Amino acid sequence: MVVVLIAGTALVAVFAVAQRRSQLQPSPSTTNAKTVGSAGGSGSAVDVGSQSFVDPEPEIVQPFRPTADDVKAMLAPSFDEPRLLEVSQVDLAPGRDGRHDVIAWKLRYDGIELDSDVRSSSFNRADWVTRWHPIRRSPARWRRADALSDAAAREHAHVAASATVHRIFQANYVQEWKGSAHTAENEVLAVGSFTAAIEVMGTDGYGALIDAYSGDVIRKTTTWID
Repeated sequence: MVVVLIAGTALVAVFAVAQRRSQLQPSPSTTNAKTVGSAGGSGSAVDVGSQSFVDPEPEIVQPFRPTADDVKAMLAPSFDEPRLLEVSQVDLAPGRDGRHDVIAWKLRYDGIELDSDVRSSSFNRADWVTRWHPIRRSPARWRRADALSDAAAREHAHVAASATVHRIFQANYVQEWKGSAHTAENEVLAVGSFTAAIEVMGTDGYGALIDAYSGDVIRKTTTWID
C-alpha cells in the first residue's frame, strides 16, 4: 500500500512539472508568428513580444557551382513578375591562393539593370554559397512612356550632350536587425525599395543620378577618386 501511494504521488508530481513547463513555453502564435514584408519582399519579421526581428540575410549553399538559372530561381520570390528578371554572370575570379572562387551576378528587371550585390563563392573547391541583400519590395515595371529621353536626362543633369546615359533601378537600402541588440553582428542591410533612375556621366568624370521620371537630382556623381 505504501509503495502504491509513493508511486501515485510521483506520477502526480511528474504531471504537475510537465504542465508547468507547457505553461512556460512561448506560444507559437507570438514567437513563431511570421509577418510577410512589403509586397514582393522575400524577408519576413518575427515578432517576439514588443520586439521585431528580421530573418538573416539570404544564403543558399550548393555542392556545385551555381548557374544563372539557379540564381534566378533563388531571387524570383522577391519580385512581383519573376519572368522579367534576367541574371547573367559578370566574372569568375580565382583567389590569390587559387582556391577561393567568386562569381558576381548582374541582374536586369524589365530590361533595366538592377543595382544589386549578388555573389557566389567557394573556398578550396568545396560547397558554393550564394548571398545577397534581402529585397523587401520589388521594383515596378519601367514606365517607358513617362521616362526621360537621353537628351532630357542630360539637360536635367546639367551635363554636355556627349555625356553617357545609363538607366538603372537604384537600390534604397535600409538598416534592419536580426536580434534585440543593435550590434554589427545583428545588422542586416536590406533593399527597402528601388528607384527608377538615370545615371548621366560627362566626359570630364562628373555627372548626376536623376529620377527617371521627374528629372530631380538624387545625387551628384563622379568617377574621380580622391
